[in-house]
Amino acid sequence: MTRLIEENLSSWPLIFLNFDCQTVMRYAQSLTCCLDSHRHKRLRLSFDQTIELSSTMFSKVVFLLPAYLSVAAGSILPPVAGRTLFCGYTIYLSDCVVDASVGVAADVSVGAAADVSADAVLLRSVDLQAATPAVDLDVLADVSAEIGADVSADVDAGVSLDALLRRSLDARAVAPTLDFSGSTWIWTGEQTGANDNAPVGVRPFRKAIPSSSTKCPVCATIIISSDDLYSIVVNGNEIGAGNGYKRSAVYTAGLEPEGHNVFAIAVNNTGGAAGLIATILVDYSDGTTQTIVTDTTWKTIKATPPGGWTSPSFDDSAWIAAISEGPTASTPWGLPALPPAMNMTGVSWIRTNETSAAGVDPLGHRPFRKTIASPYGKAAVCGKVVITADDAYTLYVNGNNIGNGSNWLAMQAYSIPILDADENLIAVDSVNTQPTVAGLIAGVLVAYNDGTSETYYTDDSWKTMDATSPAGFEATDLDDSAWISAKEWVHGSSASVTVPPA
Repeated sequence: MTRLIEENLSSWPLIFLNFDCQTVMRYAQSLTCCLDSHRHKRLRLSFDQTIELSSTMFSKVVFLLPAYLSVAAGSILPPVAGRTLFCGYTIYLSDCVVDASVGVAADVSVGAAADVSADAVLLRSVDLQAATPAVDLDVLADVSAEIGADVSADVDAGVSLDALLRRSLDARAVAPTLDFSGSTWIWTGEQTGANDNAPVGVRPFRKAIPSSSTKCPVCATIIISSDDLYSIVVNGNEIGAGNGYKRSAVYTAGLEPEGHNVFAIAVNNTGGAAGLIATILVDYSDGTTQTIVTDTTWKTIKATPPGGWTSPSFDDSAWIAAISEGPTASTPWGLPALPPAMNMTGVSWIRTNETSAAGVDPLGHRPFRKTIASPYGKAAVCGKVVITADDAYTLYVNGNNIGNGSNWLAMQAYSIPILDADENLIAVDSVNTQPTVAGLIAGVLVAYNDGTSETYYTDDSWKTMDATSPAGFEATDLDDSAWISAKEWVHGSSASVTVPPA
């Protein structure tokens, strides 16, 4: 299904019929373009005769950049000279409705189903390859492009659609740094005495992101600390546990785009004061983010947690609001130290097999590739990449240029809010600009739909070649079976570089 759709993207300039993304979303939860609504822009356009519209039917024309689509109630037919076909349509991105219209009756000779409705015409399904002829999207956009209200005002009306995509992708790639500056330590209000001692035992805390018809959450990055022990559950799946208020930890979890998302944290106080502090960064499918902090909007109870309390469907309407323990600086704990974006301890650099006996690597560009297949029964949702190279690099994920860097002593972190459910390709063009050594070091975290995550580091499972990076080396359909294994650098480790905070 995925490949069939990919092969037809270039020939789908417009779709006016009943379709939705739900079938595709069930097949692969995180198909890049379907979830990634920076691929969607509203434009007012003038069209040539290959697209026939009713000037009275549409108050605006919804133009879709190539996207993964599932035709649920029809298919795409080329227009027929002298006849006009108007179908009711609903447009979904990540199961969020972004536009809809009922249709009007059409000439059945165009190919409508026999039971033509007065409200909308549904077409019989045909092979997806029976799409409209290919249209140059940039040419079409440049003919007459008026940016709609939902496109930022700083985008020129004549900018190419590819440039719009590039700008949006660049804006969202670099992972924002999280901290506790907006969060407060919270508890249940059971503290007593001058030292704010709390009862020994477990207390539950819940925070929900209600479902929305306009915004779809896809990924969450969480930093957390507690006094004393904690476990964190997202949508019923435990994603981590830890202890100690003097340090913090970071977790990444996929979210349910169309549902009710709940963060549930259990904190076990083993004696003395007790508290919880956390900051959560939520990535949405439209490229925006939301920061959630621990405050009095969280819910809790003055008792041990009941059964089923971590489920998104659990009714916490009778729970009380958490109590803020005051300004962070005045608490017994202050601000915990921030965790690194990823644990890179002991990770090896990798290089090609061209290193001379004197330890010198050739100058120039060298390609590295790592294909990550999702384990059986799991679907990849989102991820993070931490990377640097001696001397410079350009990072690609599934063929998309994510970012680049040129300071090999400082790693960079990138947020990847959307991954393919089944298989993801990490490709790096590593550049050696100075004599002596060259190398690449990286960690790739993949969050799966069951709440688990896995981190993949640079090692000899990465593929490379003893030659200049060829054109298209980052493409997902490139056959790298003849490439050689990267060589782990025995004397190189992550200890020589800095890792950014989460």
